[in-house]
Amino acid sequence: MGKLGNGDQGEGFFNVAMLIAVLFVMSAFLIARNVKEKAAPEHATPAEKFSFKDVLEIIGKNDQLKALIGTVLSFQIANLLVGGFAIYYFTYALGNADLFPVYMMVAGIAEVAGVFLFPRLANLLPRKYLWFIASGFPVLSCVVLLVMSFAVPGNTLLIGLAGAAIKFGVGVANALQTVMLADVVDYGEHKTGRRSESVIFSVQTMLVKFAGAAGGFIVGVGLSVVGYVPNIVQSESTIMGLQFMMVGLPAVLMLASALIYKGFYRLHDGFNPEAVVETKTSATPATAL
Repeated sequence: MGKLGNGDQGEGFFNVAMLIAVLFVMSAFLIARNVKEKAAPEHATPAEKFSFKDVLEIIGKNDQLKALIGTVLSFQIANLLVGGFAIYYFTYALGNADLFPVYMMVAGIAEVAGVFLFPRLANLLPRKYLWFIASGFPVLSCVVLLVMSFAVPGNTLLIGLAGAAIKFGVGVANALQTVMLADVVDYGEHKTGRRSESVIFSVQTMLVKFAGAAGGFIVGVGLSVVGYVPNIVQSESTIMGLQFMMVGLPAVLMLASALIYKGFYRLHDGFNPEAVVETKTSATPATAL
């Protein structure tokens, strides 16, 4: 960021944002120019339309969708917190901003690897364990950073390992949550009698947007709370606060995600109507008691 801003990080961030905006507009223009929508045949069944009340009903009656929302939201907020605090952590807590690109480069490669290796993991292990793997790797990343900060501060190998661990888990989670959403669609149709892929899959986009907003808000508030002042040597308490925001809070949220998944999500092997009926039947005596 400093290079793009001639040493001014604020200007550097602005220039990066402008570059991203230009690339975004160009890609949107190319898609609009080259992708043509095929008209639906005259005899095709019109797509079902949902009112806002319908959307609330679809979400309210689908307990597995609500479990998925809690699971994914906790995970994604933790992931975005790490991304938001990383530059401050490496610059001020470790005193070496050049470690940030190393961390992000290795992390990016690992995230792609997590997505590509997901089918192989799904073949090797029961699917109910995959979310624990996705959450466990980021927790491992936080542990590695914690050990590194006390034992060998600024160790490039451990920083790369930490970046790889968290983003490998993110890659697995991104692939897995798409599969989970498909199962939730089938479950929702069983519960409500209406198939609502558009509503349920749009929840994924909503979660990413909400997690981004929440993560940005927490980063801004967190920096104020720990007493961060830009471009000066930070106090010991501020450095401890940055370490907690980078290591402790994401680890807590990742563990919360795993606990929500374990406690409330049931479609580990896909949607099976018979299994749903069995679960309800076996739960009846306990409810009666």
